[in-house]
Amino acid sequence: MRRAFPAALVTLVLLLAPAGAAAADSFTFFGSGWGHGLGLSQWGAYGLALDGWAPAEILTHFYSHTRVVAADRQPARLRIGLAQNRTRYRLRAGGGKVDLRLDDPKRGDVVATIPNGETWTVRLAGRKYRIVDAAGKRVGDPVGGPSTDLFASYEPNTARVRVLEAGHTYNRGWIEFNVTGCSSACSMRLMRSCRAIWPR
Repeated sequence: MRRAFPAALVTLVLLLAPAGAAAADSFTFFGSGWGHGLGLSQWGAYGLALDGWAPAEILTHFYSHTRVVAADRQPARLRIGLAQNRTRYRLRAGGGKVDLRLDDPKRGDVVATIPNGETWTVRLAGRKYRIVDAAGKRVGDPVGGPSTDLFASYEPNTARVRVLEAGHTYNRGWIEFNVTGCSSACSMRLMRSCRAIWPR
């Protein structure tokens, strides 16, 4: 679906052109963004809806060879993959502190706390998580591993966390770190868990 650009924007571009420059035959605009990587274009879906497509038609258009049916039971929580196959992730705390908890996002031991406004790193140290503060200093010993996950807990602190490698800021739920692929070379993946809100 094509996006129309406001006339004011085109006028501004023309006004900023050098006085003696020859008029261009055409303009090329480039756009980008952070999609969820699962194949549904938000602008495309919006355009199809304006053309009268039903929700099920739009979904099966973008997710071919699928069927849309009503679920017997809807999950209370959703887990969404954010990033994978990395050996480090940088987290920036905003609006409050972010606790790093071991083994459970609510009741697990707090092994470190990222102060508001700081960016800390969680990286692999063998098969465990190494936490590094904003000054590049190690925080405690490596913790967790393939069978003991690490969680960035921010919602109870009314905080937000920005994951630089994912390019997004989150304010609900928590971020779950998993050590995976250790049969060859360990890496980490990030999952976001949050309460599901379903339309009535």
